[in-house]
Amino acid sequence: MTNPIANSNPTVGSAPRVETKQTFDKDMFLKLLVAQLKYQNPLSPTDPTAFMQQSAQFSMVEAMEELEKTSSASMLATIETSAVALIGKNVIAANPFGGADITGTVTGYRVTADGPVLKLGNTEVPLSSVKEVRQAVASS
Repeated sequence: MTNPIANSNPTVGSAPRVETKQTFDKDMFLKLLVAQLKYQNPLSPTDPTAFMQQSAQFSMVEAMEELEKTSSASMLATIETSAVALIGKNVIAANPFGGADITGTVTGYRVTADGPVLKLGNTEVPLSSVKEVRQAVASS
């Protein structure tokens, strides 16, 4: 029987190779820890120091996940604040479709999956394409 993982050519007598991407999250960590405790030898139990280290690692994973969530929310709020601060300002932005730069006064913005999009009259440009910001000229 051939080993599909060891076989470098997937067309020679083996099933096609399937690659999976697994992430090591806190649920997997907890399952491994429970399995370790469940199947340990009762005559030679796990060292309590090792168990405490694993518990500390689990706490660190949880803390890092929470920090990532908080950091992402903070960054999104900062980006949206930047977009709001541009309302009423004249901007020059790179044309997302190529060609000449787009110039206009920011009249609003909306949030998309790719980030804030500024409204310059009837045109929309991504916040990331802004090259220059100027104070709006007051009309007399």
